Amino acid sequence: MVTLKSLKNDYIVNIRPVNAPVGEVDQLSVFAYDSEHAINTIQKLLDRGVRVPMLGKDVEYMIESVYVPGSEEYGTVHKEHDRPSAYIGSSYIV
Repeated sequence: MVTLKSLKNDYIVNIRPVNAPVGEVDQLSVFAYDSEHAINTIQKLLDRGVRVPMLGKDVEYMIESVYVPGSEEYGTVHKEHDRPSAYIGSSYIV
C-alpha cells in the first residue's frame, strides 16, 4: 500500500548565517516530498529564529542549497567552521 508518507525522502538542506562565507554551511536533514517542500519546511524554522546561546542573541540564517537523495553531493561533509553552536527550537546545529 502506498501512503503519502512513503513518498517522502530525506533531503539535506545547507544553511548558514547570512554573514558567513559561501560554503561554510551547517546541514539539516528533512523528510520531504521534493526539494521545494524541503526548502519551505526549513525556511519556516529559520523564520522563527536561530538562537546562538554563546552570543546571547538570534542570528539570521539563510538556505544556501539542497542536496537531493541520490545526487552526487548527497552526504557530502563540508569543512569545519569555528562558529558557536546554534539551535532552532530544540534542535542544535553543531
